[in-house]
Amino acid sequence: MRPKVVLEDLHLGRLAPEDRRSMRGLEHAVRFAISRDAQLLLNGDTQDRCSLGNEKQRRREALRPAQLLEEYVSRTGLRPQIAPGNHDPEITDELLAELFPGIPFEKLGPVHLEEGMLSTHGHLVTNMTRTRVLIEQCLRGTLPPEALLQKLHDPELQREAIHPDPFHARVMRKIHGVSSLLHDRLERLVFSWERSKAAGEQELHGSPNRPPWGRYLVGKSLPDGAAHLAAALDCRLAVVGHSHVPGIVHRKVEVPEKHERDVIVANTGGWLGSDKGPRRFLHVTDSDVEMWECDGWQVGLSQSARWR
Repeated sequence: MRPKVVLEDLHLGRLAPEDRRSMRGLEHAVRFAISRDAQLLLNGDTQDRCSLGNEKQRRREALRPAQLLEEYVSRTGLRPQIAPGNHDPEITDELLAELFPGIPFEKLGPVHLEEGMLSTHGHLVTNMTRTRVLIEQCLRGTLPPEALLQKLHDPELQREAIHPDPFHARVMRKIHGVSSLLHDRLERLVFSWERSKAAGEQELHGSPNRPPWGRYLVGKSLPDGAAHLAAALDCRLAVVGHSHVPGIVHRKVEVPEKHERDVIVANTGGWLGSDKGPRRFLHVTDSDVEMWECDGWQVGLSQSARWR
């Protein structure tokens, strides 16, 4: 497998234009990928399409990333990969051409498998009963892995995964009807309420500075859900984002009538201004997964694990 550098949750359109920490972190990550001749993967929520009325801000924030991606393509000859998230569920050619003109992206599906590694943004495996049932059926052998993958790519399930919290969905629908001038401030109030509501409920792993996220990302739902999905699809490594909770964790998954499977789950954390601490990216090789931190001009290895 070609080495891979993974970024999550850039949320272009909601970064502050003066967020130099995120832009410097992005420079470090892209140039790290160039130096290692690694495949670059933007694994969901690259753009924040859930926030209406911020198209100009999204285009402005994409200027520097577009320049870096152009440098990456010209120096490596590789096509960067991009996958959908809950904030950018539909990645169209038109949208990519608008934000990143001339960049020959390889578009991935919501769940991607590559030589024992699974990559998915994460919203499909956080407290969604329908997804859990499908994964359990696959682990028990009553649903073939190919059928599970097909169902996870179902557009209806994708829509359900975007707003699994009914309260959040109702409020967001009302917000989308408000003028764009007020929209972003109201949306931030909703997310701030959810973060305060979730405080103390999330499992501690990785950085102690991570922010609490939505009520539907409580406890162990994301790392455990990702580990079960990886085990069902016979993968040893799951690369996710979504929760903005950084860390590399180990999970054991019970496979009925078979044996335990060891899975490594790696999450880079988020890049919003409200995400505390340094910006992070993953470096995945044939045998190891590493988390690198970018704090100002400093770059350093913070965590690593052997996944096969």
